[in-house]
Amino acid sequence: PTGPNDPLVTYAADFDVDQFFAFLDSTGLSEFAGQISPRNAFKNPWFIDLDFRFQQELPGVRKQDRMFLFVDIENLPNLISDEANIFREHDNGDVAEAVPVLDAALSSDGTQYIYSNFNPGGSAFNPSNPVFNDFDVNDSVWAVQFGVRYEF
Repeated sequence: PTGPNDPLVTYAADFDVDQFFAFLDSTGLSEFAGQISPRNAFKNPWFIDLDFRFQQELPGVRKQDRMFLFVDIENLPNLISDEANIFREHDNGDVAEAVPVLDAALSSDGTQYIYSNFNPGGSAFNPSNPVFNDFDVNDSVWAVQFGVRYEF
């Protein structure tokens, strides 16, 4: 919408219009009021993946055999500090993901959008960092793997 009085949008009675537009301002989406934000309008923060492998070769049972013991650590910076190397990004989905509106529909005559049930505290919105809503747990936590490899 272009603003709270956009003639193409109707808000449900319990819809918090002020909080909705505060959300749009905090995320930078208000810059594209009345239009669709262009592709790649927002940049994600840097994310550097640093993995570590320690490997030791041991003699095998036969002279031509080799045995390796190894330890792999994925996301070493996050092992050192819980706040390091956390993968956050802008939501890349549709409007329902980028803007936490649980109900957005067209009126019966198709001339107005009807917004209802705005929920900024839902899973799609992080109030402490409203711009980078998407958090990838698999890419953000550290992991350790121990292994043995035997070549014959």
